[in-house]
Amino acid sequence: MSATEGQTIIRRLPVVLNTDEFEAKAAEMAAICLEIENLNEEKKATAADFKAKIDKKVSAHSELAVIVNSRSEYRDVDCYERLNPERKVMEIIRADTGEMVDTRGLTSRDIQDALGFMKVGEEEKDE
Repeated sequence: MSATEGQTIIRRLPVVLNTDEFEAKAAEMAAICLEIENLNEEKKATAADFKAKIDKKVSAHSELAVIVNSRSEYRDVDCYERLNPERKVMEIIRADTGEMVDTRGLTSRDIQDALGFMKVGEEEKDE
């Protein structure tokens, strides 16, 4: 025998599985397959959640871009109506600036009010 003869060495080589080993590996593989499916579903749900969050921020960004670009934004502003008998319209006036922002046609009620008529059944107010 030579000096190296009889020494044990380890090599990774194929070994045929017995029935118990095979069934254990098959069960492990099935469990991992289910875990992969669950992780993929979780990934989709998380991606959808992040997409919704991103879309919300993109929308807010777009709204702000319009405001910044125009240097103005829509807000509720107190207005009042003013009769313009020459043009036969009711003007909508901004209370803060006095600017006319809109007009509308006169209703029969507007005309009655302008002429000082009362509704049937209304009593004259003492002033």
